[in-house]
Amino acid sequence: MAKEVKCKKCGLTYPRKNRSCPYCHKKRPVSLLTVLLFLLILIAGAVAFGIKFLNINLSNIKNSSVYDSFAIQCEYEYDIFHSINVTFINITPQTRSATYDVAIYADNQQLCNEAVVIDDLFAGKQTVESVYFFPDKEYSEYEIYISPYGKGEYKLLTKLKVE
Repeated sequence: MAKEVKCKKCGLTYPRKNRSCPYCHKKRPVSLLTVLLFLLILIAGAVAFGIKFLNINLSNIKNSSVYDSFAIQCEYEYDIFHSINVTFINITPQTRSATYDVAIYADNQQLCNEAVVIDDLFAGKQTVESVYFFPDKEYSEYEIYISPYGKGEYKLLTKLKVE
C-alpha cells in the first residue's frame, strides 16, 4: 500500500504521490532535506565552475605577452585595411577596466598611435580590439608597443612578421 500523508489544512489523508490535497488543493511543503540538498549541489557546482573558469593556462594562449594583469595577443590582418587585432584576456579574478595607448612601428617609424579602451572585462574573458593603420609602403615586420593611457612609457609588446 502506498504511503499516505495528512493535509495540514483540512485533515484529509491522501496518497503521497499527489503533490497537493485533492480536497482543498493545498500543496505539500518541500522538505528541509530537499532544500538543503539542492543548495549543496548548487554551491558545489558554482565552486567547481568558478575554479575551472578562473584556471587560465597561459601556455595555451599562443604568442601572448603579460602586461598589467592582461594576457595580450597580437595578430596582423589585411583585408581592405591594414590592422593589428589586439586580444586582451583578463587573467585576474576581478572585473577589470583599462585604457592603453597602442603604437605600431615599422623601420623605426611610427605608423599609428591609438587609444584602446577595455571596459568591464570579466575574469577569464577576452576582448579583441582592432587598431587600423595605413602604411606608405609594405613592411616585413611590425613592432607593437603598449603604454598606460597618457603616460608615454611604452613597452615592446611583440614583433609581428608579415608573410
